[in-house]
This record gives sequence, C-alpha cells and structure tokens, in this order.
Amino acid sequence: MENNIWQQGNAQTLHGRQCVVTQTGERLELGMPQRDLDEQSNPRKERYRLLVVDVDADVKRIVSEVLEAEDCDVFHQESLGELANRLSLDPPFDVILIDIYHPVEKFLEMIPLLKELFPMTEVVFMSRIDDERLWIESIQRGAYDLLPKPLKKRELRRIVLNAIEKNRTA
Repeated sequence: MENNIWQQGNAQTLHGRQCVVTQTGERLELGMPQRDLDEQSNPRKERYRLLVVDVDADVKRIVSEVLEAEDCDVFHQESLGELANRLSLDPPFDVILIDIYHPVEKFLEMIPLLKELFPMTEVVFMSRIDDERLWIESIQRGAYDLLPKPLKKRELRRIVLNAIEKNRTA
C-alpha cells in the first residue's frame, strides 16, 4: 500500500517552511501550522510592556482587558510618585498611559524628561479635559497622543498598538 504524504494532518516542508495538510470540504490545503502564524503576528516572541498611571479601577480594567489580548503585559501605578519609583526599578516600558488632570503643566513638563530617559517609550495621556490646545501642546512636547475619557476600546487599542509599532520600526 502506497504511503500518501498528502493526508490530512501530515506535516511537510515546502521551501524550507514547515507546512501542514488540512482538509476543507473535498479539498486538501497546504498551510502553516497555527503556532507559526501566531509567531508571525508577533515576531519579537515577547510581550510588550505597558504601564498605566491612573487611580480609576474601570480604566485599569478596560486597559488590561483590551491590551492583554494584544500581547501586552499591563502594569498599574496610581500616582506620579509611584511612576518615578517604578521606572527606576523596572526595565523600560513600550508605552506609558498617564491620566492627566488640572493643573496640567506638571504633566506636560514630564514628557521631555521621560523621552530623554526612555527614548523608546511612548507616552500617551488620558484625560477628561476636553481641550484641543491640551492635545496640541502634549504632542508638541513629545507625547504620542491624548486619549479622551471615557475610554473607547477601539481607540485605545489603535493608539497603543500604533505607538508600539512606531518604535518597532524606528
């Protein structure tokens, strides 16, 4: 009896890549195993590091829920004092999300300092303050973006993943 290498589930090497045979209806298809597809979506094979500075439990929950599904390890701090301590102890983060409130000047002054110490870390502000001038000044000082509160999951995901991508291609 002839051994058919094209049976469903058989692994084959094609152009140096491991492939697997699957059956869809009457057709046999050759494709990459799921683990190889997963590795292609995150070629670093490591998780991204995200730090959230906010006291709001709902914000922490939403950020964790949305971004842990995107290969992010999400860490939380509740104050700027804790932020400074955390940054001195931990390896750099890919993105830092910071809740800003009045007076905003202390937050704006922080951006160039963070970018000088951690040039590959993107800073994203979150705020309930609806002021276009605040968004413009944040960007001018080096923030990646400003997310309005309440957070929208799609916008949060898009902005954070774009910030991560920016530094991966830099």
